[in-house]
Amino acid sequence: MNTSPFIIEDTNLSDAWRRTLEKILNSSGKEITPLVISLTEFHESESIRNLLNLHLVNSGLATTQTVSETIFPESLYRLVGMDRNELYKEYRNNLPRIKKID
Repeated sequence: MNTSPFIIEDTNLSDAWRRTLEKILNSSGKEITPLVISLTEFHESESIRNLLNLHLVNSGLATTQTVSETIFPESLYRLVGMDRNELYKEYRNNLPRIKKID
């Protein structure tokens, strides 16, 4: 087992994930562990994201937006008026429903 992290440094999230996927595809296994992605800025390529989402949907999987909302519930945060305490309360209320999705 490899204990040295595979490190990707970039300014573009899409390019960082593209490089990660290329590493996986060019390796013998199906995962990289440990993996460290360091973003010094936060740009994104819409064409890469759209292509990935198309592949995910065609594979019967959730889109990047769906997955990101479970990790960083930005739309819920906006819905509760950017009130951190309300966000926590609403997230806890929604958690049973979120778990059922899986």
